[in-house]
Amino acid sequence: MSIGLKNADMDMLVSRLLGVSKSVLNNVIFCHQEDNLWPLAEGSIVKKKFDDIFGQRRHAKVIDEMKKQCKQLKDELIIANTEMKYLEDNKNKVDEILEEIRQNEEKVEFSKKDVLQIEAKEAKLKTEGEVYADVVKRMEDLNRVLDSIKTKVKAIQCNRDELSDKITNPMSESKQELENMLESFQNDLKVRRTRP
Repeated sequence: MSIGLKNADMDMLVSRLLGVSKSVLNNVIFCHQEDNLWPLAEGSIVKKKFDDIFGQRRHAKVIDEMKKQCKQLKDELIIANTEMKYLEDNKNKVDEILEEIRQNEEKVEFSKKDVLQIEAKEAKLKTEGEVYADVVKRMEDLNRVLDSIKTKVKAIQCNRDELSDKITNPMSESKQELENMLESFQNDLKVRRTRP
């Protein structure tokens, strides 16, 4: 094992034991004395350091993407549920029609008197049955799509939960409060730079 790997393992171990991120270790706790004035640097550098310390950019992007995907999946789920209800009604009609066909076939066996009428009705019902059979097939396809969407929603929720569990020190302040704190810090920094 090389020295570089031992150092990397040590960095991870120290970070885990102290309960802080690697960025906090490097920029706050074990900051080299030549770099200890980074809070007095330009605003963009200070913002970048704070973003690194608090992991703001990465988590915000992930959460926004997850919200977008959840909304999209929920919309698809609503549409699929609506279509599924419609297709279930049609399936019930198909079942009723198929049952009626079966009963009519039994009547044909027992009664030859109205054979022509029964055959005409049976032909009509079979045509409708074929139409509704296509509807049933479409409903089965939508059920598969719905199952796929439900699986995606569960995966996204699990992913969100895992990411939430990884945030060790969540900020309790709102985004607006954090921006106000940053602006106040930048203003104080400007005032200090202008003083002799």
